[in-house]
Amino acid sequence: MEMGLSKSQAHYIKAVYELSVEKTVVRICDIAERLNFSKASASTAITKLEQMGLMYKDAERHVYLTAEGEKEAIGVMDKYAMIHGFLVD
Repeated sequence: MEMGLSKSQAHYIKAVYELSVEKTVVRICDIAERLNFSKASASTAITKLEQMGLMYKDAERHVYLTAEGEKEAIGVMDKYAMIHGFLVD
């Protein structure tokens, strides 16, 4: 979490990354469902992450990670994997 992301922001970044691997497009409702939040909460969080330059939405409101957002997502995933490995092994 190089940019000093909050835990919640890290969860959103991770969710968008994972969903983008699973689906051809990622929508706010997909993110909200994945994280068990309301669509309004997810939309607010995504807007903030857009302002930070980590995500963007196209004309159809599909959500994408920017190159910087993808770097952050990979960093978050690496940290989760390291912590999981420590706790499980």
